[in-house]
Amino acid sequence: MDRVTIWNNTVEMGVGCGGLYCNDMDSSANFTVSNSIIFGNSGSQAHLINHHDAVLLRMGYSDFEGGVEGVNGSQRIEWGEGNIDTDPQFVGDCRVTDNSPCIDSGDPDAPRDPDGTRSDMGAFYFHQRDIAIEEREILFPPTPWGELDSLPITITNDGLTPLEITQISNCLCMSCVWTNKFPYEGAERLIIPPEESYQFQVYFRPDSAASMARTIFITSNDPDEPEITVEVTGQVMAVESDELDTYPSVYEVSAFPNPFNSSTRIRFAVGARPAVPLRLAIYDLSGRLVTDLTHSAFRTPHSAFGSVIWNACNQPAGVYFIRLESSNEVKTIKTLLMK
Repeated sequence: MDRVTIWNNTVEMGVGCGGLYCNDMDSSANFTVSNSIIFGNSGSQAHLINHHDAVLLRMGYSDFEGGVEGVNGSQRIEWGEGNIDTDPQFVGDCRVTDNSPCIDSGDPDAPRDPDGTRSDMGAFYFHQRDIAIEEREILFPPTPWGELDSLPITITNDGLTPLEITQISNCLCMSCVWTNKFPYEGAERLIIPPEESYQFQVYFRPDSAASMARTIFITSNDPDEPEITVEVTGQVMAVESDELDTYPSVYEVSAFPNPFNSSTRIRFAVGARPAVPLRLAIYDLSGRLVTDLTHSAFRTPHSAFGSVIWNACNQPAGVYFIRLESSNEVKTIKTLLMK
C-alpha cells in the first residue's frame, strides 16, 4: 500500500480499529505500507491477527499515529526507516498545509512527486512549485512613431522550491525586445528562489502605421502551468514625427493607465513648436489648478514628443482634467483617480 491516507475513520463494532486490519490466513501473507498517513482513527491505528510466525506488516516512510505502540499485535511488525508520529496538519479533503511534516518525507528512492520534489506522505502531494505572472496582457498606450516605450513583466515564485525558467520566447520583430537578456542555449538557466521575482522589460517601438500584437511564451518547470502566454499589443500615433509640422501645435495627449491608482503617465505629441511655451496642467472638477507639469514635461525645448509621470498619491479620488495648451490650440482629456 503506497501513498494512501487513512484518517478520521470510526469503527463501533468488532476489534475497534479504525485504521488497518490485517489477518494472515495464509502463511505467505504480508502487508507493506509506505509513503502513507494513518492518523486520527478510532481505537488502534492497526490491528494484526497472526496465525504464523512470518512478519505480517512492514511499515516505512509513513506518518503513523502512536508509532509501534499504535499497533495491536506489534510482535509481527517490521518497523522500517523514515516513519514519524506527528500531526500531519490536514486541511479540507485530507490535503496537508504548507508546514506539514509529511512534505518531502517519503521514501527518497520512490518516484518523485509531479512537481519534481521528493515524495510526500499521503494520498495527495503538496504542490511546491507555483509560477505567478500578473501581467498576462500588456497594452501599450499610443506611442509616437519611432519612439521607444517599455513596460515590465514580473515572474514570481510563489512556491516552496526553486522555479526554473527554461525559456522566454524572443520576438524577432523590431517592435518588441527585452532589456534583460534571457540565458540562451549553452548558458545557465534562470533559477528563481522561493518568494523571489525576476523582472524584464518589454519594449515597444512603432515602425509601421499598423498596430502591433505579439505573444510572449514563458516556459518553466511548474507542472501545473508549464507554459504561460503574455499578450502584448501596442498602437502607433497616426503620423510620423517629420509630418507633425503640418498639424496643429497640439496633436495628441493621452494618459495611461486610465483609470489609475496613484500615478499615470501623460503623453503628448506636438507639431512645430510655437514661439510661446506649451503648458501642461491638471485641474479638478471645480476648475481648480491641482498641479502644473509644464517644467517637467518640456525639458527638451524642441521635442515633438514628450511624456511625464503625474504622481497623484496625495490627491483625493475623483475625476481630473489634463489640459495641454499651445499658442493656438487647447487639448483636454479626462482621467479618473481611483483609491
